[in-house]
Amino acid sequence: MATVMQVILTEYDEDWHIENEKRDSFAEGMELGQRKGMEIGQRKGMELGVQRAKVEAVKILIAICQEFYLSPEEIKEKIKDKYNLTEEEAKAALEAYESHDVPFQTEEGTNK
Repeated sequence: MATVMQVILTEYDEDWHIENEKRDSFAEGMELGQRKGMEIGQRKGMELGVQRAKVEAVKILIAICQEFYLSPEEIKEKIKDKYNLTEEEAKAALEAYESHDVPFQTEEGTNK
């Protein structure tokens, strides 16, 4: 029994054990970080896609409204109601469309 304990104590390499634990923990952390990064990237990509689709839909609605000779006020009301925009967002969307500017800004500062 004493020989077994002596072998265990003499052959145990604490530095090797610590390095091995660090390496395993680092690999585990990297994997977790990559998964989290992918989730965040996918979510942001989906949000961006939805926003771009909304911008295009608003542009189409404005064009249709103009074809039917609706006034700017009527158009603003239509896009506010249809896409839940604030008065300022609807005004910005209409102005951006009329000036051929691409996206318009929301109150949060993101493109819609």
